Amino acid sequence: MTATPAAARPTPATRVRGLAAWLGGAVRFWYVFTRFPVIGVSALMPLLGAASLNPRPSAGQVFGLLGVALAFHNFAYVFNDVIDLPVDRTEPLRAKCPLVQGTVKPWQALAFAGLMAPLAFGLTAWQGGPLRAYLALGAGFALMAAYNL
Repeated sequence: MTATPAAARPTPATRVRGLAAWLGGAVRFWYVFTRFPVIGVSALMPLLGAASLNPRPSAGQVFGLLGVALAFHNFAYVFNDVIDLPVDRTEPLRAKCPLVQGTVKPWQALAFAGLMAPLAFGLTAWQGGPLRAYLALGAGFALMAAYNL
């Protein structure tokens, strides 16, 4: 009689399937949590503004602007979701939202949203943004927060 190992090592194919399932879940979570389907609206404004000043921005400038837009988008929508949580809990269309389901706690969402401002300012610094860029970005974050409150 031979002993059977208590836990057989997973095969490489099993590991790949497990990683793919985990990545798929992470992407689905991010897609819903940050309201990714409407990122186009958030990305369009800084790109149009930049194009009005420089019709041929470099790839680095475009990616930097998209990073700032993504950070602002994440701040605006996640912060709004925390503020609107009592209403969202009564809305069937928001039933799969991680905040509504309790997958993400409000303090975690606020911490995530709060990290977006330093990220946006850091990306602006990386791009060598002028003072007016910081002022506009700061005003945007402050006014969005005031709107949500």
